[in-house]
Amino acid sequence: MSNTTDVELAALASDTALGIEIKHDDKLSESEGAYVQAAVLYTSVGGRRRLRVLNAAFNCCTQVADLFRACELDTYVNFVAKQGYSYSLHCYWQYTHTRLTALSPRLCR
Repeated sequence: MSNTTDVELAALASDTALGIEIKHDDKLSESEGAYVQAAVLYTSVGGRRRLRVLNAAFNCCTQVADLFRACELDTYVNFVAKQGYSYSLHCYWQYTHTRLTALSPRLCR
């Protein structure tokens, strides 16, 4: 696919967590939901090549109340805080502020 992006990691442990932001330009249907598939290809300590595939289905909503009722708020706040920290290390504070405030209203309308 032309829109996929490969990510390379030096090490991946059993308790490693990854956070990603997925952007989609078209409208999503509440009745159909959204589906995401991700795969990790790695070499085990014993030298064997392994493939792990994650399939996830997500509900879509148009009301903010439905979003916060269904989401894991601790995970969302953790993700936004880490994004803010990352932006603050590499960008001017004005850009960091703009990016984080632009993220919140999309979810709070």
